[in-house]
Amino acid sequence: MAFPGFGSIASQSGICGLGTDGAVTLDGSTSYAGSFGTPAGNVYTMLRDVQCSTLVINAGVTLKTANFRIFAQGTVTNNGTISQAGLAAAGSTAGGQLSGASGFAAGRAGGGGGTGVSGPGSNGSSVSWGTAGGGGGTGTSGAAGTGGTATVLSSSASVTSQLAIPFPALIGLVSLNGNQDTFQTGAGGGGGGSDASSNAGGGGGGGGGVVAIFAASLVNNGSITVIGGNGAAGTAGNAGGGGGGSGGAILIYTLSAVTGTGTTNIAGGALGAGVGTGANGVAGGTGLLVTSVL
Repeated sequence: MAFPGFGSIASQSGICGLGTDGAVTLDGSTSYAGSFGTPAGNVYTMLRDVQCSTLVINAGVTLKTANFRIFAQGTVTNNGTISQAGLAAAGSTAGGQLSGASGFAAGRAGGGGGTGVSGPGSNGSSVSWGTAGGGGGTGTSGAAGTGGTATVLSSSASVTSQLAIPFPALIGLVSLNGNQDTFQTGAGGGGGGSDASSNAGGGGGGGGGVVAIFAASLVNNGSITVIGGNGAAGTAGNAGGGGGGSGGAILIYTLSAVTGTGTTNIAGGALGAGVGTGANGVAGGTGLLVTSVL
């Protein structure tokens, strides 16, 4: 959606940032103290909101936003990956909660798999808006944990109308049911139940976080992803699998249409399989993609 006459206002009021971090190219070897940090295996993790004049992410390089925001007075060119994906479960251990920043309290933890004789799986953590995480699967005798819920669906008019303009993402607040609330999206998946022989259920995946880009233009030839974390399979015997975390939110505000051949991914995390007669978990819900031309 384009907002006539908004572009000049957006540029003048600093919605595209201050440009104080200059022209940045993330090449997998150059360090940027205090902003993008030192890369580890071609992966950069943001340390704060960044204020670039231009930003280039090279092919083969991943930028983890850590729920901070990207501002660029010029073009963001993504030839690699921009990610705030949810954390996958491992065994009975749930995918953890992502750190919050810039007012984005996003990416909730999954529930742990049930342990001991007939242990129930734990519930995934809920969010104020978004979609539900996937439920865990029952073991032969252990109950499944439920996926974290969303008080207000991200597809509802109360959310989509607010996020069509950038101001809620700039201040980190949305208005829900008459109350101001922080960004809380990416519910966790529920844990799977154990069985009568103490075989643990699979943990639930963590929810995806937020990628927020405010730029004059965006050329995406790579991938932008906030996919939910995968649920884990039951550990053995007849244990249930964990549910997937829900996808997070990709929020893109530019002064011209997004170009490029790349992809965006807001999918929920994959289900964890049950073993034996244990039930499969459920995949996480799909997240939210907002692309607004100001």
